Order: sequence, then structure tokens, then C-alpha cells
Amino acid sequence: MSTDILLKKLKTKPKRKYESGTFKSGGYKWRLCLYPKGRKERKKMDTPIYLLIAETEFLPLGWEVNVIFRLFVLDQIRDKYLTPEDAIGGVRRFNAMKTQLGFAEFLSP
Repeated sequence: MSTDILLKKLKTKPKRKYESGTFKSGGYKWRLCLYPKGRKERKKMDTPIYLLIAETEFLPLGWEVNVIFRLFVLDQIRDKYLTPEDAIGGVRRFNAMKTQLGFAEFLSP
């Protein structure tokens, strides 16, 4: 499925936000969050995707988690991975004020 077809299918769904189930990595719990219709605060109709640290209420006061992560989409028809340019980067810092990080324009129409 091409990116355009995927975006069209996602944008026709009634949900504004999709979240994955919780998964564990590096001793922490995480979820992925996808906004197929874009985010309200942004004017562009992009499709942002974020990594969220889950169950932060169980982390100690003043917690901070440093991670390196990469998000991508597999185009199964072309057998290619789609990765945003800024996906290849350094350490990203999660904390109580910043519990989700990702790409505001992961898939653009």
C-alpha cells in the first residue's frame, strides 16, 4: 500500500487518534500514538506519530529517561521502509514535562 493510500484510509476512519497497546522496552512501558487527521493545534494535514512513555505515575519523583529510537512504516507492496529524515538522531529525553516525543510530520499528503 502506498503512503497516499495509507493516509487516505487512515483519514477516512472516524477516530482522531490511535494508540497501540502497551509494550515494554529497556525496563519501561511505552505506547505509539498516531493522529491520522493531524493534530488540532497544527494547521497542516500531516500524520504525526509519537512514542509515549506509559504508566509514568509509577516512576520516581524527578524521573528522566534518555532513549534513542527510530520510527518507520513498512510499505509492504514496495518492500521498503519509510523513515522521516530527522528519525536518525541522538538521544531523546523523556521526563514528567515531556512524556511523548516523535515526528509532527511523519506522513504528509
